[in-house]
Amino acid sequence: DYIASIPEQIVSIDCFLQSDEGIPVVYLRLLIFNLAPFVIFFLAWLFWKLFDRKYKQHKLDQNTRLISTIVIILYLIHPILVKQNFQMFSCRELGDDKTYLSPDLSLECWSAEHVTWIVLVAIPGIIVWVIGIPLLAIWSIFRVRSHLH
Repeated sequence: DYIASIPEQIVSIDCFLQSDEGIPVVYLRLLIFNLAPFVIFFLAWLFWKLFDRKYKQHKLDQNTRLISTIVIILYLIHPILVKQNFQMFSCRELGDDKTYLSPDLSLECWSAEHVTWIVLVAIPGIIVWVIGIPLLAIWSIFRVRSHLH
């Protein structure tokens, strides 16, 4: 919890998420953090495209630089993605025998809204970011294991 909280405090977006649509901030944060890597990857791709146009003398090819950038970004944001997705399952029982979402105790756990956000955002986020990215890294290393020294 502590490791994930340091970058999350640096990149806190809660002040910007005052929702007029009635969507609770905890759900907006979940959605934004699950979509952010795609935006960041696109910006990294765009940066290296523009970099290559301006400086043609670099010997590293664009794909190598882009993959390195993406790996570093994923390494930095992975703890945040894990925390954001799993906190949707963190519920506390309060005095009225109901459970409430730990990050926002005004939201009842397992309500229709909560289950919708879990099914549409948290579970896909866990599959892609929490499980998929480490499996992709393991598969990539396994694939080139004969070329590693």
